[in-house]
Amino acid sequence: MRSFGLLVKPSSAECNMRCVYCFYRDRPTDPYRDKKGRRMSDQVLREMIRQYMSMVDAASISWQGGEPLLMGLDFFQAVVRYEMKFGRAGQIVGNSVQTNAALIDKEWARFFNRYNFLVGISLDGPKEIHDRYRKFPSPNRSSFDEVMRAVRILREYEVEFNVLAVVNDLNVKQPELLYDFFVSEGFQFLQFIPCVERDPVTGEITPFSVKPEEYADFLCALFDKWYNNGEPVVSIRLFDAILAIHLKLEPGLCMLDERCGSYVVVEYNGDVYPCDFFVQEDMFLGNLLQTPLHQIVQTEKFNWFASIKAGDYPECKVCRWNEICRNSCPRFRYVLGGFDRKSYLCEAFRRFLKYSNKRFRILKEKILTSRRLPVYMAGM
Repeated sequence: MRSFGLLVKPSSAECNMRCVYCFYRDRPTDPYRDKKGRRMSDQVLREMIRQYMSMVDAASISWQGGEPLLMGLDFFQAVVRYEMKFGRAGQIVGNSVQTNAALIDKEWARFFNRYNFLVGISLDGPKEIHDRYRKFPSPNRSSFDEVMRAVRILREYEVEFNVLAVVNDLNVKQPELLYDFFVSEGFQFLQFIPCVERDPVTGEITPFSVKPEEYADFLCALFDKWYNNGEPVVSIRLFDAILAIHLKLEPGLCMLDERCGSYVVVEYNGDVYPCDFFVQEDMFLGNLLQTPLHQIVQTEKFNWFASIKAGDYPECKVCRWNEICRNSCPRFRYVLGGFDRKSYLCEAFRRFLKYSNKRFRILKEKILTSRRLPVYMAGM
């Protein structure tokens, strides 16, 4: 398999924070909600890496949670040892970790630098915005202050990092403020993830989720800032992916792939699921201690899930923007009650793609004519 990744939850949903909008913590559908002390064992870690390294030409492992750094530095040192042990000569290995940053210190930074880990920092904007939903159990502890402390350490040790912002009902109204804040802080690689969650009790979309019309406004205003008169100076992952599609390249963003199935999720005990947003009993694919990974990703159930995105959706067949949107992410259908529903964010993406299309085409022609990538891509 040339391009296939692992998204690993070594501490499952366990976290040192209590973010209000967390889609992973305290879910009624969490198969492990009654389990305490969820930690990946050395047996599972070793076997997972051994199997995976033999499956792929280039390995890509994303360590997420919960909070993956709860596993401790010794665990991640073992990760690297096993990758070296089971990797083939010349095999490329990429590790990334998504973290709330509270546990990052100089020792972690030295490790990340030495082994070229890409660190994703969760940051929703300036302090008054970030601290609204991203909370510690202690009410007097600011998670924003912890993030900025960690950023200073990562920069001191020259660790590559990017910023992931969850777009919620609060910051969705302030796209220009978010963009200006991130740029003023020198953050060059940005990702904005829309918060769309359903209340398990009422079945309604949660109050902290984005509304489609507001998310459309957010994307359009953010694009205006990013476009910068045809000279973007920062990376916004969604916009980069759309530009890649215009250039007839792979988007590098599963939401815009033609199919799902570019990765699987591995839970702390070796259980495997097809997607980060579908760690639930009816989506269980198998356990890698009992069924090898290469067999799990060939099962009928995994192939069924991978095909959902490319399904027969009437509203998508007649949409001129479907060559970019590619039926949207199945999660935005499922959140409304099933994969057969119209995507919750359909109208938001329609309006944004119509609004931005002409300027994306201008960027495409500029790149093809000048053979010059945007400034932020120069070293990539």
